[in-house]
Amino acid sequence: MNRPKKYLLTLLRAYLDGAAVELAEDEDYDGLMTLAKCHNLCPTVFCVIKNAVNPGVVPTEIYKKLENSFFDSIFVCTKQTAVYEKICSILSRGSIQYLPFKGIVLREYYPVPEARLMGDIDILISPRDKSKAQKLLIDNGLVLDMPGGDVQEYICDGVRIELHTKIVSDTIGSHDLGALFCDAAQHAEYDCNGRGKPEDNYHFAYLIGHIAHHFWFYGAGAKMILDLAVMLKKCDIDCQWVIDFLDRQGLGEFAKVILTVCYQWFGIGTDYKKDTLQTQEFLLAYGAFGNMNRNKAAVVQRKELEQGSGNPDSRLKLLLPPYEKMRRLPYIGFIDGRPYLLPVAWAYRLIYNLKNRRKFVIDTVSNMGTEITNIEAKKELDYFKKIGLL
Repeated sequence: MNRPKKYLLTLLRAYLDGAAVELAEDEDYDGLMTLAKCHNLCPTVFCVIKNAVNPGVVPTEIYKKLENSFFDSIFVCTKQTAVYEKICSILSRGSIQYLPFKGIVLREYYPVPEARLMGDIDILISPRDKSKAQKLLIDNGLVLDMPGGDVQEYICDGVRIELHTKIVSDTIGSHDLGALFCDAAQHAEYDCNGRGKPEDNYHFAYLIGHIAHHFWFYGAGAKMILDLAVMLKKCDIDCQWVIDFLDRQGLGEFAKVILTVCYQWFGIGTDYKKDTLQTQEFLLAYGAFGNMNRNKAAVVQRKELEQGSGNPDSRLKLLLPPYEKMRRLPYIGFIDGRPYLLPVAWAYRLIYNLKNRRKFVIDTVSNMGTEITNIEAKKELDYFKKIGLL
């Protein structure tokens, strides 16, 4: 682990503990800021630097950029809060029970809620209310950006909202997260307006399952572990219950590894004495969502190896995925239950990726089948098996 990574963790722990630190004068603050940006943690880092004993040791240009990120986060948080309350009001007036989860709930546990960035607002509703909610939201000025299947994406005042009918629907290896979290709406308390609050242990277990989901794709990131630490500090979490619950789908070992990392980084929770060096590096090396230094082709080939494919470098399968994979993509929800629309979905996916993810597609396809990609894919497969993810 290099110096910027170690120092990022030092500052995150100080943020969590509310400690006023003495900043290192010889630190690589440019590298620290770059790393914090890739993990969506610049506002959090600024909170610590601003309240440090000696904030003047940070180069002026870097200090200003971190400060701007903090003020930007306040602006975004204010907009998101206003949109969230608008949606809550719309759903309540329509007698629709709803359950917010992830960031919109977690940020309230943070020492400075505005510093906890989130890309969108996640809300769970019953499948039977989907059409009714869609009409209400559109009639009240929201734009349906992606109709989707289990997830619909709306835009309001520049804020993205994900309206879920399932909290998760993924299968990771043999671990069926969709089956494990199929009754999320029942693990909550609701007020007289229909707004739910997820039960803490269940929500905490879901967060670890969500980390598993991001591991399996392109990367998780330090903020996801900070989320766990914040919940452990603010809520009465029964870690054994969480591990036992996740172990219903074989993720108990993975949970222990993640909780051990949380303990090692933030000194809170339980140390399960797991070897976490590789996991710590995995969490820190690739940024929040695999947006830094990630060989995307190795991820694709590792998934092929999981399935025992004899042709792990198949570009064709990358471009034309099978129905079971396609139906889970939120922006191609129309295919669910209609396998005969697979060719149409392939065409739609290609256009969507070229429009929104051109660099990702080009880089992934060009790196498939290379020697280094094959080696990385095999190493990652072995590592995932080692930590109980597969």
